[in-house]
Amino acid sequence: MKDVFILASHRSLVHKAETIIAEEGLDRIDIFFCKTVEEVLRFVTEALPATAEVLLAMPGTTTLLEDVIGDKIPLLPIEYNNIDIIRALREALSFCPGSVALGHYREENPRIRDIREMAGQPFMNFLFGDDDNTNRNILEKFREQGVSAIVGGGYICNLAQEAGFSVFPLEVNPATLRKTIKNALSIADTRRYDRYSRRSMDTILRYQAEAVITVNHENRINFFNKSAENIFGMDSAAALGKSPALVLPGNCFENVLTSREPVENFLHSLHHIDIIGDYRPVVDNGIVVGAVGTFSTMMEIRKKEELARKYYAPKSSRPHFSFDDFLGDSPRFRALLEKARCFALTDETVLITGESGTGKEVMASSIHNAGRRRAGPFLAINCASIPATLMESELFGYEPGAFTGGRKAGAPGVFESAHGGTLFLDEIGEMPFELQAKLLRALQERKVRRIGSSHEIPVDVRIVAATNRNLEKEVARRRFRVDLYYRLNILQIHMLPLREYADSAGDMAERILLRLAPESDVSDRRHLRSLLKKLGTYDWPGNMRELENIVRRYAALRPHLTRPISLDDIFVRPDIQEKPLETAPSKKEQEYRNIMELFARFHGNRTLVARELGISRSTLWRKLKTLGQGNAD
Repeated sequence: MKDVFILASHRSLVHKAETIIAEEGLDRIDIFFCKTVEEVLRFVTEALPATAEVLLAMPGTTTLLEDVIGDKIPLLPIEYNNIDIIRALREALSFCPGSVALGHYREENPRIRDIREMAGQPFMNFLFGDDDNTNRNILEKFREQGVSAIVGGGYICNLAQEAGFSVFPLEVNPATLRKTIKNALSIADTRRYDRYSRRSMDTILRYQAEAVITVNHENRINFFNKSAENIFGMDSAAALGKSPALVLPGNCFENVLTSREPVENFLHSLHHIDIIGDYRPVVDNGIVVGAVGTFSTMMEIRKKEELARKYYAPKSSRPHFSFDDFLGDSPRFRALLEKARCFALTDETVLITGESGTGKEVMASSIHNAGRRRAGPFLAINCASIPATLMESELFGYEPGAFTGGRKAGAPGVFESAHGGTLFLDEIGEMPFELQAKLLRALQERKVRRIGSSHEIPVDVRIVAATNRNLEKEVARRRFRVDLYYRLNILQIHMLPLREYADSAGDMAERILLRLAPESDVSDRRHLRSLLKKLGTYDWPGNMRELENIVRRYAALRPHLTRPISLDDIFVRPDIQEKPLETAPSKKEQEYRNIMELFARFHGNRTLVARELGISRSTLWRKLKTLGQGNAD
């Protein structure tokens, strides 16, 4: 890596610098030969490498570049003294007596009188500046005055040589050049170290966890804080200068130094302690000069709520459906999707109702993916598939030792794991009645309490619930809490049964077939459509799920069946009769239904319901408690 650059304006300086570089083995130094002011300015403004730490040049050049570079890069002049000037003048005067001129950049040498006396012969004096053409004109005037030799720095001597003058450039003493180069290297090292220190500390402060280890580019530890001593059981004095493998076997420092890529949330195990490590490279001028590692024990991470939720979140927490996955194209279906897209832009609770197979889970996923929480987790729990005895722990989690058979370390529930995202409560109508009060409390307070814990954990989740039951009837039958119903039923989406847009069944079937069997051709899709037309006014009790099953049978038979596929091959009219849920209501049930109808009419306002019944709020509370709904808040 080249980080020191010598701007040489004369070949003699190039040769001296090359000799020193070769003798000292200084591969960090590069030389750029520039004959004119224009060339040096072009190099500095357009071609100077980003790795440059110090520039060396003759005094006139450094004066010129101060206005261009400022304090971005140190400029180190390669000084010559009055003895060097007198030596060059005497040599010029010995060859061209009476016709020598000494050039000064911008201002005259303050010791010019002493120089004249020591030169022993008269010579002319002139100033030159930054413009090459102006300098050529100056030289031409001196030619007219009989000057034939020019003494000065490399630039003016280069122009004079082009114009036919004899030139005697000021030579730099090799010892002076060697000393200046060493000073430049020292300055470059100091600048790089200071910048590395600042950037290392900045990275440490930005990403600091409980323990911090940094390594240099050779993968040797150069920082080891007090918390690292506590976690890894080693004093910093013993760790500094050592390989990090001696402290933490299987670490990622070497990988980060080589790949230049960070490594996050890497799990280590040391002395039966789980440790999470985050690694980041330290880059300077595009070069990796070290790496920073921050470490925390799992116990420490669990105390930090956000990190604990991220660590324990289920892997399958991202939904794969969007509104584009819906196939219906009727006006009513398009209106339904438009409303759902509007709902997706809010954080309000959504209740999705509809028959089985109408796409309630697809709708829930689509709402999540179209909302502001799309980057967060999407967790679904089926309230009908989990035993009532386990439902509470699945929802709210449990502490270590809360019950036999649980994890020794405990576990979070889906509310915690869905923090920052969406929790989908599928088949909410099947939730055990005794658990509904706890769910209501979690929804109202936005906090959960694990089983066996007295500590409440704040959660930020959006709730989407779905059911194929008529919740109002479930409320009337005292199977579902009225207060939970109103807490869930803020935004409602009722999924249309397929029979209400059955005229689109053929189009949807073709699209499903194209997805399942991309190699199918137009004739296959037309044949499938013709078979579906034979169903006439079939009411599709299985909805979209039933339609997709028919298409799947068609796709399975299409490549292999040697005869044309018939309707009987892919469709069997179901003979399913569900037992009626309705029973004749008792007197108490009828009274309760009447009250629930009033709640629906007055949007849950207990004062208006009590007024309509001609009773007080306290009487209404007692009546609800007697009828089975104890929470009157």
